[in-house]
This record gives sequence, structure tokens and C-alpha cells, in this order.
Amino acid sequence: MMCLFLDLGLRCSELAMLKVSDVNMREGMITFYREKVDITQKHRLTPDCLTALLLYLPTVKGVYLFPGHKERETGQERHMNTSGVNKRVGELGRAIGVDDLSPHDLRHYLITSEAAKGTDSNTLQQIGGWSSPAMALKYMTASEVANDGASFFRQG
Repeated sequence: MMCLFLDLGLRCSELAMLKVSDVNMREGMITFYREKVDITQKHRLTPDCLTALLLYLPTVKGVYLFPGHKERETGQERHMNTSGVNKRVGELGRAIGVDDLSPHDLRHYLITSEAAKGTDSNTLQQIGGWSSPAMALKYMTASEVANDGASFFRQG
């Protein structure tokens, strides 16, 4: 779960809806629907995500990657809801001494880190799954030091 947030920047709702069939370990890819912008994207899995999924997938018994509960009346399997995902991330954060950790914090960390490394706005837009470059530019601006380009900081 944490690798998918930290390495791929999924939204909480996107992660909650993932099915086991969305993961292609042979190709090292994951495909998911971004409801907020009505697109389906395919992302390459990072080495950390691949390792985590290799260990995790054999433990999954149903359709959903992160199963929730079964309906009492129908017995139909449900995915973990966003509240459950938030709770789990919070628990994992507390276990390592980070209070109030949320899925959005993890998404924000990925995008901010990539912006600080110089990742271009188009790639940030794709990673974040935004329909407009405005959000990517917001992260890029937020990651810059305002006076880094001033002449008194230049060498020579």
C-alpha cells in the first residue's frame, strides 16, 4: 500500500478500487482508473513496488488488491473504503513515529520530491493524474527557493 502511494502518487480512492487483475507483474505495470479526471492510466511499477507486491499478492484471496468486507446479504466482496485506507496509513505512520500521516501526505511527498529533482511539468501532470498543468506548476513553484536564481548565489 505504502509503495503505491509513495512511488506512484495514487489518490486514496484510486488505491482503494485496485483489483488484483490491475497488476501485471510480468510487464511490471499497474493499470488504474482515475475517477477524478475520468482517465485510465498505466504506470510502471518501481522496484520497491514490485518487491512489495511479490510478497503481498500471494496473501490476497479475492478480487480487490485491498479487500474490505463482504456484504452480509449478498456475500459480495467489497474493496477497502477510503476511510479504511486512511486509517491504515495513519496506523503505519504512528508505528514509525509519524503522527497524523495521510494518503495525501504520501502523494504530496512524491510530487514535491519529483518537482525538486527537476521533473518537468508535463511528467508531473501525468504522474499526478491532473487534467491541467496548473496543479503540477503549483508543486514546482512550491518546491523552489525564491532567490536561488539571484546573481549573488551564482558561481564565478
